[in-house]
Amino acid sequence: FFILMAMLLWKYIFLTSSRN
Repeated sequence: FFILMAMLLWKYIFLTSSRN
């Protein structure tokens, strides 16, 4: 279940980074 967590984290970071 590590892949799922990593995917979620990445998506979250990407969203926050894109928001800027």
